[in-house]
Amino acid sequence: NFDGRFLSVNPSVLKTLNYSEEEMLKMNIIKIHPPTQHDYALRIFRDLVKGKINSCNIPLITKEEKIIPVETIFTKGRWDDQDVLFGISRDITERLLAEQKIKESEEKYRNILENIEEGYFELDLKGNYTFVNKYHSNYYGVPKDEMIGKYYADFVDQKYKKMLFKIFNQVYREEVPSATFEVEATRYDGVKRVYEGTCNLKLDSNGKKNRFLQSNP
Repeated sequence: NFDGRFLSVNPSVLKTLNYSEEEMLKMNIIKIHPPTQHDYALRIFRDLVKGKINSCNIPLITKEEKIIPVETIFTKGRWDDQDVLFGISRDITERLLAEQKIKESEEKYRNILENIEEGYFELDLKGNYTFVNKYHSNYYGVPKDEMIGKYYADFVDQKYKKMLFKIFNQVYREEVPSATFEVEATRYDGVKRVYEGTCNLKLDSNGKKNRFLQSNP
């Protein structure tokens, strides 16, 4: 109910948390979360009652104090002539482990890209740098952190900007890698160099267009 007291729990909850139904019906919802999360859980519960939110990711804690990461969705309703919240929790342990593995894999991939002997960088969909490897930043003589957020085409000669826009726009629309193209760029020491590059589009885990990838010798 809106006081946080359990009115009904299904067998799955009892099995997961290892409480009896009698024990659960005497408990407040705050008590099934880790003690360090109690204040936060109370604020979330109040927002749920007010209808400001309808879900949360606060972990559960079992009778044996085992922490279980969950994602819980709530809906308002009526039970025994009183306003209540119905909640459904889903264990997201495997999802978090998978995300951690992906993160570790991406870090290894980044380390490889960082040290290859050719330029590699990534751009957001507006054409701004989001990742630059050592080789590429050294070519321009600009620290990597100063390149991040800058517009990529500003680092090449002006006459190539329109061509680059057309290439990136085509890659975005057709979702296919570009053919190899040539542009002229000026190094930090004033030396001009023509280099070849290719552009590809990266999709996120949901299949949405996420960023551009480009490499050049």
